[in-house]
Parts: sequence; C-alpha cells; structure tokens
Amino acid sequence: MKKLILFTLALFFSVDQCNAQLAVINSKKVMLSVPAFAKTDTLIAKETAVYAAEYNKKQLFLNQLIKVADSLYKLNAKSELANKAIADAQASEKDLKSYADVSNKKLLEYKQLLQQPYIDKVMDAIKAVASRLKYMQVIDNASVGMLYVNPLSDITNQVINELKSK
Repeated sequence: MKKLILFTLALFFSVDQCNAQLAVINSKKVMLSVPAFAKTDTLIAKETAVYAAEYNKKQLFLNQLIKVADSLYKLNAKSELANKAIADAQASEKDLKSYADVSNKKLLEYKQLLQQPYIDKVMDAIKAVASRLKYMQVIDNASVGMLYVNPLSDITNQVINELKSK
C-alpha cells in the first residue's frame, strides 16, 4: 500500500512538472531591435581597429627582426651578433603575444562595459514577459539548436514590444 501511495505521489509531481511552461526567444532579433545596442558594435569595431593597427606594427617589426636574425645566423651561427638578433626577435615575439593578450582582455572589458546596460534591459524585459505569461523557463533559440518550436511559445515579439514601451 505504501508503495502504491509513493508511486502515485511521484507520478503526480512528475506530471505537474511536465506542465511547466517553456518559452523560446531569439536574442539576436531582440538585440537588433535595440538601436543603441548596434551603436556599441561600431564603437567596439573602432577600438578594435586601434589595437589591430598597433598589433600589425609590432608584427612587422618582429618580421624584420626575424629576417635580420636569420641572415646573421646563416652568415655565422656562432657569432654574438646573430645570438643577440635571435634574442631580440624572441623578446619581440614575447612582447607581441603579451600585447595581444592584454588587448583582447581590454577589448572584452570594453565590450562588456558598453553592452551590459542593454543586456540588463533585455533581461528585465524577458523576465517581465515570462512572468506575465507564466513561463517557467526561457530558451534562446539563437544559441541553441531547436528541432521544432511551436510559434505560440515564441515570446520574441512580446519582449521587443516590452522594450519599446519603456
């Protein structure tokens, strides 16, 4: 008898969980509907171009050092001048890698700084729509491959309207 009651309760709770509403949203479409968010991409592209130009200068300098080191090494592999040129090229390569790492980190921080206020607004709109429509979870079909989506569960347009109303 106990087993039957436990089985019935387990079945009841599992069926209740199946009724949990699941919504779908296309975050790319939502972000494109926020004009200010598109402006951040332009600012990020400009900042990236600045870092890329400096990176390219450093890369050209490294290439020149490598050519000099290679030529000196071919002339006399044991000369101090060849060893110094090789050391200079290695130091320049290390500097280039360091610059790339620092640049990428700064660009990521810059991107987050610019985009976070808009991401927060979108998240608030998603939460408001999901709560109002009593959805328990929201999945982003722009980042997750979906085999089938019932159009009734897509709240993308409602979220866009929520954003426009604010």
